Amino acid sequence: MNANSTVQKKEYFHELYEDRAVIDIQSTLSYVERDDSLGYARNYFYYVFDYDYYSDDDLLYSGETGRYGDFATGLINNYDEDEDGNDPLLDIYITWEADNPYLEQKIADTNRVSYSWQIAVQHNVSNGTLFMDHHVSTSDSQRPAMWIYEDMLRAFEHWMINAGFNPGAVTAVWEYEVYSYNGCGSACFFPGNDPRIFIPDDRTRSKDTVVHEVAHNYMWNMVQWVGGCPSPHNMFIESNVVCAWSEGWAEFLPLIVNGDQCYDWDWGPCNGTYYDLEAHNLDDNPDIYNFGDAVEGRVAGALCDLVDENNEIYDKTSLEFDDIAYLLAYSPLEENFSDFWESWLNEGYDHFNDLVSSFYLNTIGGGFIYIPTVTK
Repeated sequence: MNANSTVQKKEYFHELYEDRAVIDIQSTLSYVERDDSLGYARNYFYYVFDYDYYSDDDLLYSGETGRYGDFATGLINNYDEDEDGNDPLLDIYITWEADNPYLEQKIADTNRVSYSWQIAVQHNVSNGTLFMDHHVSTSDSQRPAMWIYEDMLRAFEHWMINAGFNPGAVTAVWEYEVYSYNGCGSACFFPGNDPRIFIPDDRTRSKDTVVHEVAHNYMWNMVQWVGGCPSPHNMFIESNVVCAWSEGWAEFLPLIVNGDQCYDWDWGPCNGTYYDLEAHNLDDNPDIYNFGDAVEGRVAGALCDLVDENNEIYDKTSLEFDDIAYLLAYSPLEENFSDFWESWLNEGYDHFNDLVSSFYLNTIGGGFIYIPTVTK
């Protein structure tokens, strides 16, 4: 076919298709969760492209996936202005990125490249509705990035709904078969001008681990502070009041976000390796499970008892999460549990006796707070 006939064919198809030939695209991105259930890739940014062999691909549509990983485009003209062959119909593919600029949540590899998934090109698509679903199966080594991203989104959503203000940006770093990063051989939060969390590949099964590091990131976003700890430190071994406050806060938030009383190092709830924060109280042997506000597990338990619905002996409170969030963000910097209690009183919050009873249940008391007389 000579050049003139090719031009004439393009002009003919342009007249035929430009105004009358349209497509719309419907799509769902899903994946296999930690427990083999079906997960939906919500709040991913998607990009619909027209593939061109010789020239740059054309971006046709973009947006954010819904709660069930779904989206639907508007009507798109099914005509390729710069097509590379003789057929003017579009060649469609979709890319999804776990990077949401609106929410400022992102999961990336160690080179800080956002994780993305892409569906194969469908060439010369027909007019009408085009269904382009994509499922990330167990064979995809990038699948744990989707778990981590969902953990981040769940924490962000809980905070926005229950605290009522934006906790700030979080970038998570994870990579397949990478177990250390920037000198950290465990899950870590890196503060500074470029804050980020790191999840090693052998900790991806624990959603509590992810939200723990997110909690550190939130505290840094709010008050530019995160307390240091001795190495190693343990949830029920005494360290110091600064470490216990920082780590206790980061152990409390996963319990509230993930909705169970156990801090799990596995997928949970309350299986594998875990601590049941409700089961640890003043009945513990203090030589094994240390007492006091220099023990991070005691701080986590006290904070949890303030807001959880599982009231028990001495624990009589089911307060709002936003009370604690407000103190962390807007009052003078708290560097230990005593500071938190002082801020609470200065704000004029009620429930004084109920609160100190919960503290007493979690072995925090004496010295700086009133301990009511109780009988058992």
